[in-house]
This record gives sequence, C-alpha cells and structure tokens, in this order.
Amino acid sequence: MPVVCDVCRTPNPDSAMFCESCASALRRLAPAGFSAFELSKGPRLNGWPISNRAPLAPAAAPPGKTKGFRTRLGLLVLAIGTASLAGFLVLQRVHIT
Repeated sequence: MPVVCDVCRTPNPDSAMFCESCASALRRLAPAGFSAFELSKGPRLNGWPISNRAPLAPAAAPPGKTKGFRTRLGLLVLAIGTASLAGFLVLQRVHIT
C-alpha cells in the first residue's frame, strides 16, 4: 500500500521516508497494540502483561515525617542556642557566680 504525502498528495513506496515529489518527511503510523514479542512472554491480567519482577520496596518516609522529628529538632535548636550563648559569654568575659 503506497504512502501518500500530506503536502502534495503524491503516492510514494512503503519504504520511502521522504516524498519523491516535494521531499517532505512522510508520516508513519505507529503500530497499535502489543508486539509479537510482548505477546509471547509471561502471564497476563485483563490483556496486559504482568511483570515477573519482584515488587519494589516501599519508599522510606520523607525527612520531617518520621517519628520524633520535632523532638529531635527542638533538642538540636536548644543545644545550638546553649552553645551560642556560652560562646558569647566567654567572649564577653562574663563570670557567672
């Protein structure tokens, strides 16, 4: 079946990639459905191939959503604040008695 050019409507051979008359690229139809290779392998569910691979491991919880995150964050802020205050007092040569 010849391929008809969309631009000049000239019939071209099936193997042609460009129109013989106007040199525009010929449009090809994409194959529909599964290939013979896909149909020949593995079990199917409702017509769709089922993967033989093991399921992926569940994703880890994103940062900030783990248990005790706010507690750890609060302790970190407290530690940094205490260290900053101690450093400031040392620089100011303040003696706490």
